[in-house]
Amino acid sequence: RQRRSGSGGRARERGGSPDSSAELLKSTPSAGASRRQLPSPHGRHDMVCYTVRIRTGDVRGAGTDANVSIILYGDLGVSERQTLSDVRRASFERGQTDTFEVEDLDIGSLTKLKVEHDGSGVRPAWFLESASVTSEETGQVWVFPCSQWLDASKGNGETSRELYPVV
Repeated sequence: RQRRSGSGGRARERGGSPDSSAELLKSTPSAGASRRQLPSPHGRHDMVCYTVRIRTGDVRGAGTDANVSIILYGDLGVSERQTLSDVRRASFERGQTDTFEVEDLDIGSLTKLKVEHDGSGVRPAWFLESASVTSEETGQVWVFPCSQWLDASKGNGETSRELYPVV
């Protein structure tokens, strides 16, 4: 695992299913996410790798062409905004699970996940079924149900959702 200092986060994509072994790709964090980090209880500011799985619903028109990003919130801080993409294949298609690795400063136990898209593309509407995040350091898994549209003209008209883990 590669370690970095500083505040930049990284997202890399794995193949569309958990069994895929596609090469990991780097994505660039989006600008504009405010960043705060509380002191680690261990006195460290280590980089942590999280596996993020995004499940697009299996309903008509569920897939999106828009650029999708996430922000992780934890009891120790907030991650950089991470744009999730894979230039080699279509992500966020109907009924598909996309798997990404996100590396950022340790933000502790997750308390919230913000998922959003920029409304770009021919078909930006997106039905997000759920997301899950696994800490590669501890093995802890957080599950974030959604089952809602992220679209300016469907559902409640929002292109972002703040999701909370099920207990």
